[in-house]
Formats: sequence, structure tokens, C-alpha cells
Amino acid sequence: MPNSAGRLIPVTQAGYYGRLLSNIDLSVDRLTGRVTHIAASNLVVSHPAADALTSPVHPFLLSPSIERIRTLVADYAVAVAPLANQVIGAIAAPLTNAPGPSGEEPAGDLIADSEFAATSPAQLGGAVIAFVNAGGVRPPGFDVAEATYPHNVTYQEAFAVRPFGNSLVTMTLTASEIKDLLEQQFPGCNGQTANRILQVSSGLHVDWSVSAAPCQKIVNVTLLTPANDDPIDWIVDHGVVQHPTKLYRITVDNYLASGGENFSVLQQGTNQIGGPQDIDALVAYLSATYKSPKSPYDPKDVALNLPRVVRLP
Repeated sequence: MPNSAGRLIPVTQAGYYGRLLSNIDLSVDRLTGRVTHIAASNLVVSHPAADALTSPVHPFLLSPSIERIRTLVADYAVAVAPLANQVIGAIAAPLTNAPGPSGEEPAGDLIADSEFAATSPAQLGGAVIAFVNAGGVRPPGFDVAEATYPHNVTYQEAFAVRPFGNSLVTMTLTASEIKDLLEQQFPGCNGQTANRILQVSSGLHVDWSVSAAPCQKIVNVTLLTPANDDPIDWIVDHGVVQHPTKLYRITVDNYLASGGENFSVLQQGTNQIGGPQDIDALVAYLSATYKSPKSPYDPKDVALNLPRVVRLP
């Protein structure tokens, strides 16, 4: 890829969870300090799946250096076990990251609610909505193999779903910008290249049309409010923004706030303030709301206002 000076430079990427190791050889001119040659390749790390491959594993991966790394990782696994195995809450049923027809994910609902809870107090941001990108919910979500339910969720299980270390950002958007953000979930609208359905916090409801043209897919957006005289705020009604300049405090993580996944609308957010890390918000929410002796998180609970995203023809 070209750097700032237009010079083409190699870019490498290994696999997640250490499944690949990038082996990079550089030749450097001692006098000028410039790189004169680069060779790079990804090596399959030796593990049970890799050992079963018919192709030979690179000799480096069978060297004493790799064995020392394995020993180091094993030592750390023992050291972090008390935290990793700590129960932080409970769920009444599996919460996968598999999207339904509308793009809503059971695990995404829980995570969006945790980020809303962390930033809704006035002194912490005053958010009324939280959005989570679907790609930010690692598979398989809170769906533990061979688990019985209700299931006690451990810190390690929560971290596996939200391992990114992103921090939360609360910002102000107008009603028009919220509609633009939701339209940007679909390819062909303002630079979006794929379906990227945002997970939303409880109280927000979004209807979108699968047959509508790009940038015209959002039909209705409503927000439940605590006001007794007007409990539903119609942000968008039949495709029309009702009060375009009305302001809303919304929360995303710093990856989305910077325009990640082509959500460039979020770069227009004003009055931004930082919040806790995503994993800390999730742990705090589960511990405070769904840890024994309190009832486990149950997706059948009507108070969760599910479904929150609906696909229309």
C-alpha cells in the first residue's frame, strides 16, 4: 500500500488468537538506514488443528523458542484463572451473535444495554441510546457449548465476546444524523459496502424496509421516554424525520466513533466525552443487574422491549 509519500510498502496481518505468525525478513542499508528488501509470510502456529494438516509445519514453529512461548502462555493462564473464572452474572438462555432476519443479535441486545447503562447517568454522558456494531460481538456470543441454563457467565466468557479493549464515547447527534446513521447500515448509502446492522439499546425501535432504495430504507424510529404525557418520541415516522434539529445523546465505542465500518456519520458527533472500556461496562451491568440472588438475564423478559429492529418488506 502507498505510504504518505506514495511509496509502496508491504502490509502484513496475521491471524487472530495467534493462529498465524507473520515471519518478516528485512534487509537494511547500514549507511542510509533505508530498507532495501522485504520478505514476509504467514506461518501456521502448531496446535492440534495445525498438527493435523497434511502440509508440514514450518520448522521455526517447532523450535525451543515456541516451546518457551507456550510455557509462558500456560503460566499466565494459571495466573489469571481467579479473574477469568469469576462469575459476573447469569443468563436464562443462550445468547448467540447469530443475526435474525432483521439483523438483530441476542448477544448484541445485552451488550448495547450494558453500554447504555454505563453512560446514561447525566454525569457519565447522559446517553439515551447506545449502538453496537454487529462485528463487535464475537462469535458465538454467550452460547457456551454443553452449558446448562440458567448459566453463570464468567469474566473469561464475557471477555471472549468483547475482547477489544475499546472505550465508550458519548456524543450528541441530531435527529437527522441519527436517521443518516441508520441509513448507513446498508450498502450503497454514503460509502457503505455491506449490510452492517447496528445493535440498539432497550427503548429504541427501528423499522427498515428490505425493498427500499439505498438511503431510503429507514421507515420508523421511535424512542421510549420517561415523560408521562408523551411516552414515545417519534424520531422518524414513515421515512420522515419529525424534528430534524432535535438533539440526542448517543453512545458507541471509540472504533465506531472514528467512523469504523464506514459509519462516517458518527464523525459528526459533538460534545464527545469518554467512558469506560466496553468489557468493564458489560461486567458492571451483568454484576449489578443479573447476578445471583437476582434473576438471570432472560430474553423473554418483556421489559427488554424485544425485538428492537424489524425488517419490513
